[in-house]
Amino acid sequence: MRIKIEKYSSYWPLYFEKERVRIAAKLHQLSPIIEHIGSTAIPDLIAKPTLDILIGIPEEKSLDDSIAGLQSLGYIYVEKFNSLMPYRRFFIKVHSTSPRNKERRKVIGPEDILPNREMHPRTHHIHLVHRNTQFYNKHIAFRNHLRKNASDREMYALLKQQLAQQEWESGEQYAQAKSQFIGQVLRNLGY
Repeated sequence: MRIKIEKYSSYWPLYFEKERVRIAAKLHQLSPIIEHIGSTAIPDLIAKPTLDILIGIPEEKSLDDSIAGLQSLGYIYVEKFNSLMPYRRFFIKVHSTSPRNKERRKVIGPEDILPNREMHPRTHHIHLVHRNTQFYNKHIAFRNHLRKNASDREMYALLKQQLAQQEWESGEQYAQAKSQFIGQVLRNLGY
């Protein structure tokens, strides 16, 4: 599969804000800090048209308290990644290309296959973590750096363009291919 990337859209922050309000109302008891991260959060950067949302909560023990609330907003809980990142809960929202093929699962378990991206393009990702973690801090630092640093933003865009021309078995492989660049930026920032 090829990764679809698009020019930056000024609508992305508006879509994020709309979703932030919905999530904040649903999870208010957890006192979340909700941030727009990923490439759609960086003006002038090309991106997959999928909003990445980082939710930081004050207590790690409350991670599972969010699952039902986010599912009620149309998110699918991707439990299968818990063993790789036990400190994070991951959710996706998809748009089905056909009413007959609508994704109806609420949970993707350890043995389940993720929805096919061509039939069910992802519109949102949620990364829910305790907000005093490296995961949280690194994502905010990387986003803030690319917002301010045109040179690194341009290098990242070039890398993304090159990677988008390749065939990938999964979106996770595409994400892994960007990790060396992201890691170097974070090391330069002291992470």
